[in-house]
Amino acid sequence: MKLAVPALLMLSAAASAQTPREPYRAIGTEPFWALTIDGRTMRLDEPDQPPLTVTAPPPRPSFNGRRYVTPRMMVDITRAPCSDGMSDRRYPERVTVMVGRRTLRGCGGAPVEAPAVRDGLEGRAWAITAVHGRPISHDGAEMRFENGRLTGSAGCNRFSADYTLARDTLRVGFVRATRMACPDPAMTAENRVLAAFAQPIRVRWIGRRTVMLVAHEGTITLRRPER
Repeated sequence: MKLAVPALLMLSAAASAQTPREPYRAIGTEPFWALTIDGRTMRLDEPDQPPLTVTAPPPRPSFNGRRYVTPRMMVDITRAPCSDGMSDRRYPERVTVMVGRRTLRGCGGAPVEAPAVRDGLEGRAWAITAVHGRPISHDGAEMRFENGRLTGSAGCNRFSADYTLARDTLRVGFVRATRMACPDPAMTAENRVLAAFAQPIRVRWIGRRTVMLVAHEGTITLRRPER
């Protein structure tokens, strides 16, 4: 029975060591894309492509980094300073994603330098240009962030809610919306946008006029019209 105590302590320590970590995120420009690795899956989102999700394999050591290899997608992460080429942000790692015959290059990890998310979003109307990778073609799809209040429409009903921003994470409070029925694809896009509001959303800047709101279920792409 005395041996059970050390064994129990070892199991407790192992459980603590396996506490879930923050998902790893990477982005790229030209073309725009976003990658999320959460320990169980790897998900690639692109504005004009349906999301690609695969089971995340254990990482393999590579030169100055690590590599994830699956039949449908390979991700190579290298520890080296990286710039997204379109903003003032700097990242600690370079990321290469290979899907079929395509190679996507970008940056990953927490930004070393980042513009103020609130200052960038606040007081502007943002057109919703894509939801879950599917372009939005109907008029009136937009979001506006102002004084902690989010208002807008995904092309059907109007919605409003309080929101908070902590670093680059957006949290939306209770959503109030009108209840008009609309034909697809506007209704489907709206349901997906409202579903995304129920969870923390990572704000990813793609240049100075495009923002990707990355939720667990997919992405919402916003673009600030030129004035």
